[in-house]
Amino acid sequence: CFGSSYVARLYRSIFGSIARATALFVYTLNPCREYWEDLAPRRRGAPTPDPRRFPRRRGDAQLTLGGLEESPPAAEALAENPLLALWGRPGRDNMRLLNQLADCDFDARFVDPTAGLERPSLLATLQKEVLDREPAGARATAETGETGETGETPDESVRILPASDPRRELETVAAEIWSRVRADETLTFADLAVIVPPAAAPAYLPLARAVFDEASALPHTIVDLPRPAESRILDAVTRLLELPNGPLGRPDLLGLAMHPTVARRFPEIDPDHWLALCEALEIVRGADRADHADSYLDRDRLSWDQGLRRLALGAFLSGRRSGERRPFVLPGESPLEGEPALAADLPSALEPAARALGIIARELIAYARAAAARPATFATFASLLRRTIASTIRPAQADEEAALGDAFSAIERVAALVPPALEISFRVAAELVKARLGAGRGHHRSPEGVTVASFVPMRALPFRIVFVVGLDERVFPASEALDALDLRAGARQPGDVTPREQDEYMFLETLLSVRERLYLSYVARDPVTGESKNPSSTLMALGEVIPAGLPRPMAPLARHLDDAACAVIPAAARERQAATLG
Repeated sequence: CFGSSYVARLYRSIFGSIARATALFVYTLNPCREYWEDLAPRRRGAPTPDPRRFPRRRGDAQLTLGGLEESPPAAEALAENPLLALWGRPGRDNMRLLNQLADCDFDARFVDPTAGLERPSLLATLQKEVLDREPAGARATAETGETGETGETPDESVRILPASDPRRELETVAAEIWSRVRADETLTFADLAVIVPPAAAPAYLPLARAVFDEASALPHTIVDLPRPAESRILDAVTRLLELPNGPLGRPDLLGLAMHPTVARRFPEIDPDHWLALCEALEIVRGADRADHADSYLDRDRLSWDQGLRRLALGAFLSGRRSGERRPFVLPGESPLEGEPALAADLPSALEPAARALGIIARELIAYARAAAARPATFATFASLLRRTIASTIRPAQADEEAALGDAFSAIERVAALVPPALEISFRVAAELVKARLGAGRGHHRSPEGVTVASFVPMRALPFRIVFVVGLDERVFPASEALDALDLRAGARQPGDVTPREQDEYMFLETLLSVRERLYLSYVARDPVTGESKNPSSTLMALGEVIPAGLPRPMAPLARHLDDAACAVIPAAARERQAATLG
């Protein structure tokens, strides 16, 4: 079992059942090689426990575990590592659970981060203190030494970078990445990672893609987001899955037909002409008059069928008049004064667009009708989907072809799971396929260049240099509160983790996993009022642990004042030139 930072109490029985059937090996991160399962979490302002009542226990000889449901005794606060006390509860409970299951039979693979270093960095010193469960006040800092006096360059293994806004924050990160890679020949882009808190990911991840592309095309992969080509294909497939379950309105069908991957079928057509034709044909919704049977309409004037029939009849009713004065009447309709005559008056420039619209709209309507006709087996729907996707979506490059192949693979994987004789509605089949497509978005290809991701998929992975962005006040960590219907809110048990504890433990894991440098950044200015903002409480707590405080070099608010940004961002260099010219 790999990749689990901590597990819920339910896993106690699951792991136990597996272990009774076969050998179970669990690989997990233990922040501390000392016995620390008796460590009580601490918050600022909490009373300091009496050190005489809770002596610190070390070594396997003194290791005794109580029941999982018992609350662990408090630890000696004055001789305790503050980072473990503040942020370590999820890991502490996880180790108690695993040690109970394994009777403390574990294979330790701890490595001293300061081994072989003549002068350990601040980052390595912090990691060593957590590893050995040492109190922060008992060490000599990497910046000052034992005497507190040194003339050497301040340690930069842990830095904090305030910024004026998220774009400026990411621009500073991009400039620093280029500077580090150019200064160190052994450093590659794959050795660096940019991590975003989950709450800030929706805003930061798309912005990171734009900023890094502008920063001299900085090589990067955003793990949590699909690539642009992949996103286009998945969007078209999703629209195709949703079409039969909707009212066949103009935005639904025309939005799919005008999609870039679908409109490529007619390269000589401007898709905007289709929108103008639908507007003139008064197409609103519904495949034909049957979709308006229960409405107040007594004539078919809003459906796709009436609009496309009028469009097709234009090929036969246009041209010079033959002398026939009787109006043409559609079957089942009565002549109407002022019948729109768009088809007969269609400009020649729109004729190719009209033909293409008739072809694509009829095909999509036929697909939607077949899918919504009646319940069927998933194999039937899968065959219909494969045919429609292949005939409708046209990939233009290798990445899009690969994404289209992933969509076909998702259909096959769902088909392997659904009972072959079970009849379901197309809505159920579509939801199953969409869930499978969503599960694989952005996570199935190896990252290239700098890895950009949120905390969850990147937790506890080692990189030489890590940038953690978006550490704003009231954004990270998350709120302590649980949902009102969450039973953990009534009686907390070991293994129950709140959203705040989850974020704080992820931050601790990141701090322990970085090999050389850790950059922590946040937006220091309110976007509306311009007032100063504090960083995350987690950053402030980290600053309190370091006697000299975190080094806080302020990035220039304007990017044209930043030499590193101007060196890699052409727009920043142009701004500097404009400012120089006045």
